[in-house]
Amino acid sequence: MKNVIKFLAAMTVFSVIFMSCDDEEDLAAPNVGDTQAKYIRETSAFLEAELVSEGDEYVTEKGIVWGTASEPTIDDNALETEDSEDLYTVEIEDLSAGTTYYARAYAMSDAGTSYGTEVTFETTTPVSDIEGNQYATVQMGDQVWMAENLRTTTYSDGTAIPNVTNEDTWSELTTPAYAWYENNSSNSDRGAYYNYYTVATGNLCPDGWHVATESEWQTLLDYLGSEPGRKLKFHGEQLYTDYNETGFSAGMEGYRASGNGVFARYGEWTWFWIGGADAFQGYTYAKKFEDDSHGVEHDLSSNQMGFSVRCMLD
Repeated sequence: MKNVIKFLAAMTVFSVIFMSCDDEEDLAAPNVGDTQAKYIRETSAFLEAELVSEGDEYVTEKGIVWGTASEPTIDDNALETEDSEDLYTVEIEDLSAGTTYYARAYAMSDAGTSYGTEVTFETTTPVSDIEGNQYATVQMGDQVWMAENLRTTTYSDGTAIPNVTNEDTWSELTTPAYAWYENNSSNSDRGAYYNYYTVATGNLCPDGWHVATESEWQTLLDYLGSEPGRKLKFHGEQLYTDYNETGFSAGMEGYRASGNGVFARYGEWTWFWIGGADAFQGYTYAKKFEDDSHGVEHDLSSNQMGFSVRCMLD
């Protein structure tokens, strides 16, 4: 009888242990969703991913893994996020230009490590104008833009663009011209100011590139969603962490005025000409950014104004 009791006790303990192990094996690991490459630059990418559910255990770590081969894991390149939201973003850096990468979200818990759907993207490459000036680039959605203001003084066909320094002459122009801020070529890193007559030639951007049209601008703004200005610009003289997440890097470069030819609003506003726009008795629409606004305005302006230019890949 004692042997029977001992046997039953042993079986009970074994059953408890077995059921406990079975429960652990059946614990659901985290469920990770798709990964999206929102903004792609030459050496970095801004990715968005989602933790769909934690599963049966608390998620101890989540982030993005990436590599140059398909199905990367945490043993390749991994960047953990401290974002507590289920929908989170991660910026990965130290990438190589013109290279194909594979990335996916991951999440870890005591129940295991899970990976989301893989995304493939190719980092951008710089573009050069006819003078050899090189510009950083950024892909946003299906569009690739310059991430710097144009600073060429020569059309893509090799013709020189007139440099007009005199204020009165500038204010009366109805022909193409450019200027540097305060007429000082050492400010060329900010880009040149071009009047609309220069843009209207259709030869301002490098071959294979063009000044973005209104519909192309609208496609970009729709892709960015809320507060597009904040996502596209520097704030004042300094880049804050919650600004310029795209890497478009619109600085508040001001403009050259049409009525008196002076330089104005540096550090406060910046304007970008729209390509292919219809002129209305000497006026054309342009895109306006303000330092203290998160939006992007669409305003009519004199063709004699000196504004910045961004080119977009054809």
